[in-house]
Order: sequence, then structure tokens, then C-alpha cells
Amino acid sequence: MIEQQYYTRERGGLFSKTDGYDTIAKSPKLKLEFIKKYLHPLCSYDSPSELQKSGEEDETKYPPNLVIMPVASGELIIGQAVYKSKDFTGLRSTFFMHNYVLSANEKHRYVKEPEKLFGITQFQTAYDIGLGSELPTLAAIPYEGNSVLFKDRARLLSELKMDEILFEKLLAAIFTAASSKKKVFIVLDVPISELGTYAKALLYHVYLSLPWSVTEELGVSTYSRSSEAKKNIHITFLEKDVLRYDGKVTKEFVLDFVSQKFLNLDETTHLDPYFKVAAMFRSIKPLWEKFNSYGEQLLNAMKDKGEKTLSFYNRTATLFVIYAYLSNHKPYVLEEGRERQGFLTEALSYLNLPIGDEFKRELIEVIGYAISSLEASLRGGVLLSQEEIVAMLKFKLKVNQGSKTNFEDMLRILLEAIEVARRENNGAYIKEIFAKASKETALYQSLFGKLYSREELKEQVAYTYIKEAFEGINNLDAFITQVKQFEPIESILFTDVYYSNLVKTRFMDCLRAASNKVKLLEKVQQWCEKHQGRLYEELVVLAEEHFLKHIRLEAIESEVALCHITFKHIYDDENYEAIKDYQKLKTSLEAMSPKHIKVNKAVQKQIQHFYKQTVKKEDFYMLVYAFLEPNKEAYSEEMWRLNLTKVLEYLYPISPAIMLDFIIWSKGQEIYMNKTSFDTTVIRFFTKLKEKEGKWPKELAKQKLEGQLKTKTLYAKLNKAMQPAIIKLLSQYGKTIAITGMILIGCAGVGIGGYFAYNYYLAPPPIIDTTAAELEQSIKLPVNELGLPEDQVKAQLKLLEENNKKQNETDETNKDKQGEADVKEEKTQPSVNDKEQVKTPAETKTKSETPDTSQNDNKKQENTSSHTGN
Repeated sequence: MIEQQYYTRERGGLFSKTDGYDTIAKSPKLKLEFIKKYLHPLCSYDSPSELQKSGEEDETKYPPNLVIMPVASGELIIGQAVYKSKDFTGLRSTFFMHNYVLSANEKHRYVKEPEKLFGITQFQTAYDIGLGSELPTLAAIPYEGNSVLFKDRARLLSELKMDEILFEKLLAAIFTAASSKKKVFIVLDVPISELGTYAKALLYHVYLSLPWSVTEELGVSTYSRSSEAKKNIHITFLEKDVLRYDGKVTKEFVLDFVSQKFLNLDETTHLDPYFKVAAMFRSIKPLWEKFNSYGEQLLNAMKDKGEKTLSFYNRTATLFVIYAYLSNHKPYVLEEGRERQGFLTEALSYLNLPIGDEFKRELIEVIGYAISSLEASLRGGVLLSQEEIVAMLKFKLKVNQGSKTNFEDMLRILLEAIEVARRENNGAYIKEIFAKASKETALYQSLFGKLYSREELKEQVAYTYIKEAFEGINNLDAFITQVKQFEPIESILFTDVYYSNLVKTRFMDCLRAASNKVKLLEKVQQWCEKHQGRLYEELVVLAEEHFLKHIRLEAIESEVALCHITFKHIYDDENYEAIKDYQKLKTSLEAMSPKHIKVNKAVQKQIQHFYKQTVKKEDFYMLVYAFLEPNKEAYSEEMWRLNLTKVLEYLYPISPAIMLDFIIWSKGQEIYMNKTSFDTTVIRFFTKLKEKEGKWPKELAKQKLEGQLKTKTLYAKLNKAMQPAIIKLLSQYGKTIAITGMILIGCAGVGIGGYFAYNYYLAPPPIIDTTAAELEQSIKLPVNELGLPEDQVKAQLKLLEENNKKQNETDETNKDKQGEADVKEEKTQPSVNDKEQVKTPAETKTKSETPDTSQNDNKKQENTSSHTGN
């Protein structure tokens, strides 16, 4: 059913009771929400500028604006706005608009017959609101379809100064506008009063030439004074001289017949199959309906993925034209260009859509006929596109799958295409053919089998393809990828000398180009292990030989990497021996005897290289091996000796702690060395270290060595050996030096005392000008002749001073004891006076003449006791 609505300026309406523009009447089922959302924005009219300027009052001179607009809810609006010179007041001009609203079902029916849209005869131009606000619902809209312009397209285009090519360009622009946001602006060179008539006539032929699915989406306006884009309106006819070619307009499609400006139109529409088919069948109603049915079925099957574009309808047109010719049992040859471009590929995709069985059978028949046509062209020497070759193969695979006939047809198609390309020297085309065929293993194998069965094709086609396939490959990954592509035909290629030699040559290029030889060898071995065949074995040998020839062991940064290197074969090579020896050491070094071990200098060098940054305790056996030297000791069964000094020199820069750990470990092991020289070697190393650096890791050595039972004695020796020279001298000869010092000090004291007595009693007093600091310095200088640091000299002087103090205390004690003894002796003997009383004169004389030696005896006794104390 069809609803109606009237809109103009009146004394109140359905939405407002005040004067103004409003809906004044409508059909009962037409909802107010729909009117407000869709109809009110559509209701407008701007009088033409040229008529406004002239003050024209004749309403018939003003062009009506026919508007056709589909809405999102599915309905179709058909409306017309006309100029009115007086409104209800009689004082001002206005416009009146009459809209029909068609349901979705009615829309499909009207769109299929354009005369029902553009030949409507009953558009109201006025209404008396006294008749009420309710309008009837209609079953149909009266129309007239016998217009001369409707019937005579050639005459219409001639009067509009438009030819068929420009008309097709207009159709192409509308195709694009219908599926995008672009607009089509048309300026006809006709009188303004006739614009509506010519616009409707042109649109009639546009709708007649477009698929129904496109015209259902079109929005049109037959008159406007503004180029402002309106929502859902795709085609707008404009008044003359109002179009401004600014930035916005120049991006749209423009057909300006007044200024002869035509912007953004497709210049190649004559190549589009759709327009040829439309010209052939649009006047034949059954065929045109069948064509539109084709398109609608496919679009419905594709659902949201389908686009109502010219490209889609080009392919649909090709399908349909073949169908039409087949239906009439007439041959049809596909023309090169857009008729064939993408046709087969797209047509094959239609077979996967959820379409009816009958339609699918029709499509298969049509596609099969098209492929037969292309095969005939191929046999005639026409080089088909790669896309067409692939589509032909896919069709053969899809239809009657597994059929021997289809397989043979596919093989024949490939061989014929290769033959044509070979004659044209088109190597790239042949390469693409092989690439396409490789996706079907059986077909790929059969194709190469055919080529190898003919010497000419083998040398000119197969060998050329193989050579080009490996051209420029200089890295292993690309090489492996290419060889994998030939895996389906290995049974043919591996027996061919040309292929084997080419593969080996390119393989060697990859080996030479690789920087990481270790990873390269590992990758080759892993790859070849997964395959069988003599060629793969030969590639492994080539890789291993190349590795041994070019590898530098010191370039291998990881011990793990070295230990993981494997060889599938045995080689008489120094690098091979070194690698195998190294790997053997890692598993059996601890069990080896000095009598039987084999030392490889390359391995020694490699061990030193690996551990130059970090050494762990579990690596000590490897370090022992790294520093073994020939044993030059006579009568020794062991061929090798450890150079402990070099080990210590190697370890100390890495870590003094790990060096001391090695000393502890090797002290317990004492491998490959003379046991008596171990301590001496260690002490000598630390002595030289101290001489060189002025220090040695004393605290660390104490921490590490002193607490270990097996190195405690070694530490004591080391600590003693590392003491300063004067400390070692004092600790060895301290007592003797102390006694000698006391004697010297005593003698010096007597001399100094006599000197001062002389100077005090006899000599005149000297003039003293020496400062205390100079005197102290004069005393220090002789003591510091050893060249020791001043703090050590002070410490030594302090030690001597303490020793002298202890000696003096001992002497004083002895003197006290001697004095007590003398006192006791005096008490037990008679006094001198008593003796003198009983002596004779002779005795007196003798006594006075005899020297008194008692004092000397006492002095001797004191000296003797002082020496004993010391």
C-alpha cells in the first residue's frame, strides 16, 4: 500500500498550531515519527535565481522538484515540490509538497518499471485544510508512460547534446555514487521551466539502463538551486550558473552541459561488458529480467560481501551473455579486455555460494563453455593470462574431481601454454606456470615427466626454469626453500646430472657466503637428516669439508657450540682432530693418566681462549690440560708436566679467588708435576707478583689457604716469605743484634760521657745552632739506608726501643741483686778499722803498695751478669 503526506505553509498543522510550515494532512498509517525523521528534512524548495530576479509570478514557469529517495527502513519516498506565488495570507510566496511513501514490496515493483516513477500524473499542488487532515491510502499511483521523450532515447540525448558514450559515463558514475558517498551533479542546457521534464526523461532512461539492485538504492532530485550535498540523494539536477567549482565540487562527478565541464568521469566505459549487455537486452523484457535475476541471486548469496558495483555487473554480464547464446544454441567467443579480466576467477567463486542447484548447473555450463572458448584460443597460439590458466585448472579440478579426462586436460593446457610462451621467449610466464602447477603434486610430477620425455623441452624449458629458480641464491635458507619446491619431483631431478651439479654449485655459494660456520653446518646436517638420497649425503660431505677448511677454532666463541659439532664422516684434518680431541677431553679427562694422555696444541690454545673471561672449579681439569708441557725430567715415565706458573699467571687476571681455589684443588691433586716443587712455585709466583705490583692478595690468601688442612703449611711458608726484609732479618737474628747493640751503646755512652766531661770542664761552651728537627733528621738518615718507607722505619725503631727498654730493666734488676749480696758480705766480715788494729806495719805497707782489684772484679762480674741477662 501507498501512504500520502501534504506539506506547506498554513495556519497550523499536525505538529504545530501556529502559523508556519508543517504537515497539514497525511494517511492514517503514516506515523508521525517517520514524517518527522524522513519527510520534513526533504520538504524544501528554493526558487530559481533567474526567475526571482525577473519577479516572475507565473507558477508554471517554475520547475517542479521531483524527489525519489529510499530510506533505511526499506520504504521509498516519491515526492514533488512546486512553487506557489501566494500562501494562505496572500502576501508571500511559498511551496507545496506532495509525498508518496511506498512499502518495500511496492518499491521493488515501481523500480522495475521506471515509467511508474517518472510518469506520475497525480501530484497535488494545493489543499484546503478545511477538508480535514486525513488522506487516503492508495493501492497505486496514476502514471502516464507514453511520453515522446520516454520512448525516443536517441531524440532525448540529441536534444540534451549527449551521445551514447557520455551516457555510459554517466551510468558508470551513478554505479559508483550508489555504493559510495560521491555525488552526481547535472546541469542541463535547457530553459528553466523545462528542466523538470528533461530531468525526468533522462532519469527514466538511466533507470532503464541500470540493474534493479542499483536503482533501488538511488536518491534523485530533479531541481535544486544549491550544490550542497543532501543525505541519501545521489543525483541532483542544478539550475544554470549556480555551480561553483570549489574544492568540494571538483571531487564529485559533474556533467555541466552549459559550461561543457565534465569532471571525474570514467573514460574507458566502452570496455565494460555490462553496457554492451544492457544495450543488447534492456529492450527485451524476458532477457532483461533474467539478467537482473542473475545479479540478485548472486548478491543475495554473497550477503554483506556483495557490492553493487560496475565490476560485479561486468562479470555478471559476461556470464549472462554466454548463457543467452547457449540458450539459443549460438557460439560466443569471449573478447579480450574487461570481458575476460577477472571473469573466470570470480565466476568460479560463485560456485561456492549457497545458490540453488538449477542456478549452479547453469553457471557450470556457462563457465565450462567459456573455458572451452579459451582453450580454443590457446590452441590457436593466443597466450592466455596467468589468471585464466589458473582458473581453467581450478575448474577442471572442481568439476568431476578425480576424472582422468580432467587431469589430462589440465596437463594439456599447461603444455600448450608453455609451448606458446616458449615461442614468444616469455620465461617469466613459464616460471609462473610451474609455480601454479607446483600446488598440485600429481600435476607437477606429470608436467615434469612430460618435459623430461622430450629432449628439446627438457633443455629449453625444464633446465631454463631450474636454472632461473636457483639464480641469485646465496644464503642457505633461500637455497633450502628452493630445493623444497622441487621435492615433489625429486625422483625425476635427482637422477639428472645437470640438476645435481647446479644444486652443488649453488650450495657451495651459500657455504662461502655464510659467516657463522658452526650454525651453518648444524643447519645443513639437520636438514639433510630429514631426507634420503645420494645428493643429500653429498651435500653433507661438502658442508663438513668446507667447515673444516675454513673454520678458525678461536673464532668459535662458545664451548657449548664446539662440543655440539658433529660429523657424519671421518676426515684426515687438523681441525677435525682438534675438535674431536676437545670433545673427548670434556668427557674423559679426569680418568686420563700422564703416561697415556695425548696433548693437542690446538686444543690447548682453544681451552685458553674459552676460559679467558670466566673459570669455574669444574673447569680445572681442562686448565691442567691447557698448560701441559713436555716433561724434560730424566727417568720419568710421565711425558707431560703442568706449568703451574703459567696457570697462575692465566688465572690471576681473571680472578685471584679462583686462582687460590685452583691452588687448593691442585695441592690435593698434584697432577702432572713434581710434588716437592709445588710450594716453591706458588711462593715464587707471589713474590714476583709483589715485586711487580707492590702488593699481593694477603687477606684473600689467608682466608682461602690458612683454613685448609692441605694448604695450611703452604700458607705459613708463603706468609713468612712475603714479610719485609728487615722483619725477616730481625726475626732470624734478633737476639744477637740486640746484644751487639747494647755493647755498642755502652761504648758510645762512655765516649760521649768523656766528651761531655771534657767539654764541660775544659773546653769553652760551643755555639749551638742546630734545630731539633735537623737533629732528628740526622738521626733518621742512617737508619733509613735500607730504603724502606718511613712508616716501616718508625715501626722498626720503636721495636728496637722496646727491646732496649726491656734490657735496661733486666740490668737494673741484676744490679739490685748484686748490691744486696755486697751488703750481706760486709756484715759478715770485720771492719777495716778492726783489721788495721791487728795488722803489723809490714802488712800495712804491703797493702798500701798492692793495687786494689776488687772494683775491677765487681765490674767484671756486672759485665758478665749483663751478658747473661741478654
